[in-house]
Order: sequence, then structure tokens, then C-alpha cells
Amino acid sequence: MPGRRHPFPTPDSPQPRPRVKAPRSQGLGLGNFERAVRAAIADSEDKWRLLEERLVARYGAERGRLVMCAISRDDPEGDCG
Repeated sequence: MPGRRHPFPTPDSPQPRPRVKAPRSQGLGLGNFERAVRAAIADSEDKWRLLEERLVARYGAERGRLVMCAISRDDPEGDCG
């Protein structure tokens, strides 16, 4: 049947058409996205600082910073030892 959708799409399946048009760059306030990203980055940085403060308060300066290093690094044994 023409136009029938496959229950499991394959690379040969027809691609569905997008239902929502992409926004145009004129008059949509795309600066809002940039402000939202900056706000999210600032919020994440604040949360990391708060976590470090609480770790230091609970475990002491040396051990708290070691824990913070270990959870924020890809190679904690090499970076935090």
C-alpha cells in the first residue's frame, strides 16, 4: 500500500515529514536561548560550589576537596592523588 508506515523503520523506509516548522530568525527573540543557556551554566556552577562547600563542611578541607576532585574528574586516581 502506498503511504503505509512501517511498524519498524528501516533505512529504506520513507522519512516522516516534520510536523513543526523550524523557527525563522527574524523577530523570535533568539537571544532568549542564549540567556537560558547562560543561566543554566551559572546555576550549575553555583550548585557545584555549594556541593564543595558542604563536602568541606562535612568531611573537612582536605578530605572534602579530595571527594570533590574525585567526582569531578575523569581520572581521579591520577588527578586527585
